[in-house]
Amino acid sequence: MIDQAPITWVDGSTALNDANFNTEIRNAYLLVMNPPTCSVHNTGTLSVPTGSTWTAQTWDTLNFDTEAPTNPMFASANPSRITVQTPGWYECVASIELFTVPAALVMTAAFRINGSTIYQGSSINATGGNLDMSPSNMIQFGTGDYIELVYVHSYTSALTIDQRGFQPILTISRRRG
Repeated sequence: MIDQAPITWVDGSTALNDANFNTEIRNAYLLVMNPPTCSVHNTGTLSVPTGSTWTAQTWDTLNFDTEAPTNPMFASANPSRITVQTPGWYECVASIELFTVPAALVMTAAFRINGSTIYQGSSINATGGNLDMSPSNMIQFGTGDYIELVYVHSYTSALTIDQRGFQPILTISRRRG
């Protein structure tokens, strides 16, 4: 869907016909009531190596994608990305869980835009047990921009992002133009 530049209606100079009604009222209503939204999750595990390099989560299951079927936001050809088709401000939310964290570590989950810009999601200083993270952020996207959920940690060896239920999951939803 495309944002509309509304007509300034002037009596007698702008016809209220099917084309104008559909463009000015129906399409705007559809965009508000059914905003572009995409949700993906992973049914496997992901190993996150130690070090300062961000590791992107891959996705293998599409929960839903309300963008046009001919131009979806998620494509299995780029399994770590959700690509925005309709520009605007998007609410980005994820949920991640690690079971049996081995020892003290700092884990960070963030949103990476177009492979380079990092938007902080959440960081946790854990000392064992389970680790649950739910990063969220409002991010402005242009057409063709993409988002990835990425991780980095301070532990001395690789960690595994576990799959439990619908975790890990990433959902983005357009909130405004």
